[in-house]
Amino acid sequence: MRFALLASGSGGNAMVIEHDGYALLLDAGISLRETLARMASAGMEGVRPAALLLSHEHSFICLHYKLPKHGTEIEIQARVLWNETGRILKLAVPTLVPAPRYLGQVAYGVQELPTDGHEVVAQKWVGVFAADQGMGLTCINEGAYGSDFCDGELRLSLLRSPGYAAHPILDRPIMPQDRFSPRIDQGERSFTFWMNAGPGKERRERVDGEALAHNERPFALSFFPSGAGDPPLPAVRLSDAVVQMTAFKQAEQSEDYVIRVFEPTGEPRSTILEVVPLDMRQEIWLSGFEIKTFRVDPVNRSFREADLLEAPALEDQEV
Repeated sequence: MRFALLASGSGGNAMVIEHDGYALLLDAGISLRETLARMASAGMEGVRPAALLLSHEHSFICLHYKLPKHGTEIEIQARVLWNETGRILKLAVPTLVPAPRYLGQVAYGVQELPTDGHEVVAQKWVGVFAADQGMGLTCINEGAYGSDFCDGELRLSLLRSPGYAAHPILDRPIMPQDRFSPRIDQGERSFTFWMNAGPGKERRERVDGEALAHNERPFALSFFPSGAGDPPLPAVRLSDAVVQMTAFKQAEQSEDYVIRVFEPTGEPRSTILEVVPLDMRQEIWLSGFEIKTFRVDPVNRSFREADLLEAPALEDQEV
């Protein structure tokens, strides 16, 4: 039995094990012609490779870190060229948060997630918080919803590369090995995350608004104003930076406007809802995780609380 190292480095790896006229190639990072030439120079001329064993495919990841001039938010951009099959790729973030709780955003709320390494999903953000709320680390995503947390490490799921259709039927193989089968998640992919840390209570109050801003950016219109006119007024304004406005639209069956607000931290609070063009202001009280919907009558300049279907919650009673 003979062994030879044919290539090693960023240009490609290749090794060969020869026995009794047969050769096993370990990786194939160089061309076949170059492989045979180097085997000949190693005293294996005339020996043909009989099998190939790959230790890894040619996959790459490039990480960009953007450090802020002001503030503490760090943007991480991951550009991945993924050629693996049946493997999951995760971005691991070690943490030093004592007695950690793992939280994730769900629809109109926050859910506590397991810390034992089980795969979980959340919406726009996940966070690791100390039990006493003294410290918090939050991570906002741009569409990568899977993750897990274990032994102080936050692991964000990026790619999985499973087969499109694979299922065991009697004694058939799950994925036939005698043909090319396309895989999910292969090729080039890009991911963006925003990491931030600080006092736990402060992070809980700010992360929902930050996630909303990162994921629902305003779109640009093809207009070129001179800048000489008056700046437009905001349509709706909230005095509290924590409370979110999740909807502002015209009512389905009238000329009223519908405004929906939400408290995202689980703590009761109040805010001043102001419809600026109509010069209307109203103080609103919200319980933790409460959603409230209001109808705004622009003719009578009145607020009326409504249900989620926009029907008045209290007949003939204004807020």
